[in-house]
Amino acid sequence: MFEPYETTREHGTGLGLAIVKKIMLDHGGEVFVGASEQLVGARFEVRLRMARGERPLAREPM
Repeated sequence: MFEPYETTREHGTGLGLAIVKKIMLDHGGEVFVGASEQLVGARFEVRLRMARGERPLAREPM
């Protein structure tokens, strides 16, 4: 899914998720994909490190 040029769309380039993953890794983050528990389709989870001294925000249920 995160491989470049992999697409199921007629006019797609297949670069979107590959670029997202590269940016996340470059910034010490992670990106995960799984099945949505509430909706039909995929669920993406993006995680980035917090800056030193920052406190976590309240997390909304997905």
